[in-house]
Amino acid sequence: MTMSDKFNRVKRGYDPSEVDPYIDTIEEVLKSYKDKDAAIKNALINAQIAADNIIKNAEIEAGRIKDRAIQFLNELSSSVTIQRNMVKGFQEEYTRIVQKYIQTLNDTDIMAVHAKIDELEGFIQKLRPQADKPPSSLDPSNDDGILP
Repeated sequence: MTMSDKFNRVKRGYDPSEVDPYIDTIEEVLKSYKDKDAAIKNALINAQIAADNIIKNAEIEAGRIKDRAIQFLNELSSSVTIQRNMVKGFQEEYTRIVQKYIQTLNDTDIMAVHAKIDELEGFIQKLRPQADKPPSSLDPSNDDGILP
């Protein structure tokens, strides 16, 4: 549709009584579009500000989480070191106790065992000469504590 189809021709152009309301309508539509454009621009700016704030807050929270994770790892590492030292201390103490027991066993118990073995060997030596005698020659009244 062209302007000549909408408006009647008068001298010197179109009829102002028809054109003026049309221009007013166009101005209102244009103003409405400008208002909507401004609202959209404001919404975009606000959305960008909100997005920037969300990103900034997320980065801050990520930093806090990272710091807590590093602190936890440091504490865990320290705890592992303490446990390792405790196990090493236990191992050293266990080794010391076992070595002390072995030394004591070597010094006292083994000596006692050797003394008993020596005593048994002496006893066996006493029995040998009697074992070589015939059974009738053994004197039951012999009270040396050795059995025939």
